[in-house]
Amino acid sequence: MKQPYLACLMLGVFLFAGVVQAQQNEPQRPMSMTQLLDRVRAAASEERSAQEARVNRFVQQRDKQAERLEALRREVAEARAESESLERQFEKNEQNLVTLRQSRDEALGDLQELSGVLANSAGQIRATLKDSPIHLQFPERDGFLQELIHSLETDTGLPDVSDIRQFWYELHRELVASGETHTFETTVTSLSGDSVSRPVSRLGTFNVVSEGEYLQYLPATGTLTELAKQPGRQYQVPDNLLEASQPVSVSLDPTRGQLLDMLLQVPDLSERIRQGGVVGYVILALGAVGLLLALERLLVLGLMGSRVNRQARKPDSPGKNPLGRILTAARSWQGADAESLEVAMGEALLKERPAIHRGLALMKIIATVAPLLGLLGTVVGMILTFQSITLFGNGDPKMMAGGISQALVTTVLGLATAIPVLFMHTLVSARARTIWQVLEEQAAGVIAESFRGTSQGRVKPSVSSSQPEPELSPS
Repeated sequence: MKQPYLACLMLGVFLFAGVVQAQQNEPQRPMSMTQLLDRVRAAASEERSAQEARVNRFVQQRDKQAERLEALRREVAEARAESESLERQFEKNEQNLVTLRQSRDEALGDLQELSGVLANSAGQIRATLKDSPIHLQFPERDGFLQELIHSLETDTGLPDVSDIRQFWYELHRELVASGETHTFETTVTSLSGDSVSRPVSRLGTFNVVSEGEYLQYLPATGTLTELAKQPGRQYQVPDNLLEASQPVSVSLDPTRGQLLDMLLQVPDLSERIRQGGVVGYVILALGAVGLLLALERLLVLGLMGSRVNRQARKPDSPGKNPLGRILTAARSWQGADAESLEVAMGEALLKERPAIHRGLALMKIIATVAPLLGLLGTVVGMILTFQSITLFGNGDPKMMAGGISQALVTTVLGLATAIPVLFMHTLVSARARTIWQVLEEQAAGVIAESFRGTSQGRVKPSVSSSQPEPELSPS
């Protein structure tokens, strides 16, 4: 075993000596066998010393590991003993805790239900106070109620007297603040999503306003947001709401925003008109034309009727009015036979008829066409509704709302246009018939006088004693 080891060692020494000699490039004298053997023996001795040192070091490390392992085993045994002791102590404490709880319950009696009742009441009150706009003014009370509920639910004992007093104080402060108006600074979320700090006014627990506009309180996030639109003029907030020395009238929402949301969802007049579409605009245009024409005819016929009445009271001086022109035509045919005079009176009456009955036919057409256009809009709206049902189904009513709104709005617009136009047509027709009746009576009177052979220069009213002459009052 030693000979191969020595041979390898000698070979390594020779190689090392050759490398050193090549690096030094200096001539050296070759070593003798005795020197080489001594060098090999020295190297072997060093190797044995190093090997013995490594073995000793390994032995020392093994002894240390054994000592450490023994120490760890002793620690494990001590930990197990301590764990068993703690388990026994825990079981003993559990038994003592049960005994103490029984003693506490016996000592408390009916008071043991106080924690549960107070926790339940605190939970309900917390939800109520968080839904109130007063929470914006006193946000710290939510943290107190949350801590109170947590302490009561963890069964740490009866609540402290200070907590009960604080709970009562929060209820009393909510009650007092619900009947007051207060202005304070808070963050408001605008329609663009930006959060801006500005003063707001709280009207009890009903509404929150700022700069004359209603704001929406969101209990889920505890923030204020601007409304997309404000309610009508009759519900607007007065500018001098808090500065007024006298009581002012303001609309309040007792449902804390629900009625306001419903009010804002109701479309105004302009939105209703837009829902009618093109057909609705056509109906409104026809209605405007009909009403303007009716007003014009009422004004013209009113003036015409007053002039005719005045002319009927003064037949000797014909003026520039329908009856005056008829009397003038009668005078031009004075002295002619009755038949010629009758023909002349009929011609004069026919010339005055278009001016008296002008616009009545158009008003009648508008009153007839408006409901038909409303029916057309109804049909178009129903077609759009069925198209929405075909494309998207009937699961979402909002998809059908547009067509249904157009169907109903056009019907309403058609009826709302036809009813006043028809009413005005009746008034204008009655006024025109009254004027026409006066003209016919006066013309018949002239013809009757010609039959009696009278040659007087004035026209007598052809009315009976039981029926006085009709007079028109100006409109």
